[in-house]
Amino acid sequence: MGHQLHEPGRIVTEAMSAVLGDRVIGICDSPVGLCRRVAGALGVSESDATFDYVGLNHLGWLRRVMVNGHDKLPHLFDDETALTSFEEGKLFGAQWLRTLRSVPNEYLHYYYFARETLEQMRAQETTRGEFLKDQQRSFYERIGENPQAALQAWLETRSERESTYLAEGGRSPG
Repeated sequence: MGHQLHEPGRIVTEAMSAVLGDRVIGICDSPVGLCRRVAGALGVSESDATFDYVGLNHLGWLRRVMVNGHDKLPHLFDDETALTSFEEGKLFGAQWLRTLRSVPNEYLHYYYFARETLEQMRAQETTRGEFLKDQQRSFYERIGENPQAALQAWLETRSERESTYLAEGGRSPG
């Protein structure tokens, strides 16, 4: 296909395409995760809500959360604590989300704040890839021949990886 692979889902999709051809479609779960996080911040059940997400995969915005015919998203913009209680709220900050009147996918931080992100990335001692390579090596060294230790070590490793996810985006304090 001649293009770089950037994420695990895309790698799997491309590998499956080599075997199954055009019968494979890769869809990102990022929009679903965003809808879940916003529903949680609003205190509404996902099953009771309809989400108006415009875009595709990483390029999209959540514009409405409809519950019983009423858009609940404006309530989120009015509640500072709820608005900054989930990943995108922390990343973009309340003021930016209120200005947009929508909740962008987390990856759009690289678009909206490209200059700031690039400056921060250049200032870091290591790249994200270098960090993950070292972290994974450490994980395998810690578990060694002890499979009982593997689960706890993996949970700790995953927690560290997730807590540093998009760190170069300079998470907004709210």
